[in-house]
Amino acid sequence: MSSKPEWGGVLSVLVTPFREDASVDIPSFRRNIDKAIEDRATGIVVAGSTGEFYSLSDAERLELFSVATGQAGGRVPVIGCVNSTSTATSATVELADEARTTGLDGVMLLPPLYVRPTWPEALRFFQDVTAACDLPILAYNNPSRTGIDLTVDMIEELAAKTGVVAVKDSSGDVTKMGQLARRVGDRVRLLVGLDTLMLPCLAQGAHGIVSVVHQALPELINALYEHTRAGRTAEAAVLQAGLSEFCELLYKRGTNPFSALKLAMNHRGYGGGHSRLPILPPEGGIRGEIETLAGTLAEAGCVNS
Repeated sequence: MSSKPEWGGVLSVLVTPFREDASVDIPSFRRNIDKAIEDRATGIVVAGSTGEFYSLSDAERLELFSVATGQAGGRVPVIGCVNSTSTATSATVELADEARTTGLDGVMLLPPLYVRPTWPEALRFFQDVTAACDLPILAYNNPSRTGIDLTVDMIEELAAKTGVVAVKDSSGDVTKMGQLARRVGDRVRLLVGLDTLMLPCLAQGAHGIVSVVHQALPELINALYEHTRAGRTAEAAVLQAGLSEFCELLYKRGTNPFSALKLAMNHRGYGGGHSRLPILPPEGGIRGEIETLAGTLAEAGCVNS
């Protein structure tokens, strides 16, 4: 593996836009990449949770990786999620090995899905993927989806024994980011995984955020990031409150907020597209709430940038 990447700032985790017939809309995906970069994303993440990787075939994911790296053209780093939807380690190892040929700058990796692994099992999983793929690894801690919460001790061990060079923490534990910054912040890039915790985690030492909302409200995310970095806490707090309200609204339609995010993107003229079943689009009054709040927050981001 080459020198460790300095991932940080605002990384945008991309949706996968599907057409009404459930096919992948590659032209819209390309436009979303250009737009994210134009909106000052410092990196893009492809086929993550927001990108509905769990509904994509391996072939579709590899195509998205290749398209993304080609479209980005070296302007920003491209990171792709390589967890297989199979619980067999060999399936993820195979996908990670193939992903190396697509031009990715790094891979994102959750602990094994569904099986709720023990720590020795999760560590072995990361080690096996490291052996198959020489790309830098962004470890994705999302205990609500995997059944294991990567502790500070575990992350320190991952950094010492695997190819993990960065962590995206979506545990919701605000204090963990400060602990990580003190323990491993000098050798592991620390990225906030929840837009709702952007301000407090950046204030405690995170190097950046992997933002879901950036695709729909880049003005708001960029302004919040810049105010926080400049120490303008009062201004940042106002924007964070609005962002948290928007995220709460996205989650009103269930545990998968991504179809609601796509609705907000589509409302603003961006290429959100549709989701694949079983995920349904938002219905009823929540559609109007999302569209109205998205417009209000976009204006707030412009005014406060």
